[in-house]
Amino acid sequence: MTTYSLDDDPIVAVIDAYDVSDNDVALYAFRSSEGLTENMPTTGRAIYHGEHSGFAFQSDGSSGAISDTFGATVNFGEGTLYGSIYPDGPNQRISFDGTINGAEFTSDPGTIALFESEYTPSGVNRIYDDDTSVINQNTSAVEGAFYGDAAKAMGGTYVIDGQGAKEGAHLIGGFKADR
Repeated sequence: MTTYSLDDDPIVAVIDAYDVSDNDVALYAFRSSEGLTENMPTTGRAIYHGEHSGFAFQSDGSSGAISDTFGATVNFGEGTLYGSIYPDGPNQRISFDGTINGAEFTSDPGTIALFESEYTPSGVNRIYDDDTSVINQNTSAVEGAFYGDAAKAMGGTYVIDGQGAKEGAHLIGGFKADR
């Protein structure tokens, strides 16, 4: 279990995940509804840096724990954000656009995308370049909230399901980031 806290109060806990029949994945995660930001900024921008942890399930049946970097750029005036989850170092990124509603946010439909590259002797080979077609937009989501004074931190959960060339791949977990 991984727990992310702000001022010693837990805001996100990733408890467990497992593969179930029919290519489905079960996730046990928790995002606190206590300690949400009450004085949300209404103007300005902020950059959040943090980490995520969770589980990756591949189409070949392999699975394992993941943890790496999470980041987001937030525009409080427009009520929008752009987030990035790095499941496996700098050569793989899940990105999303989101909308802020009060102190909470959700990913916008159709915006969850995969960037994946590999290094070859001739240079960088981009396998997927912010490709939304390999992410099942109907079952994938990033959800979260802002915590602390003036949105000092953000935390949330994600479920990313592959389709097409990534059918059977799943990422599930939680994140926390600070300004």
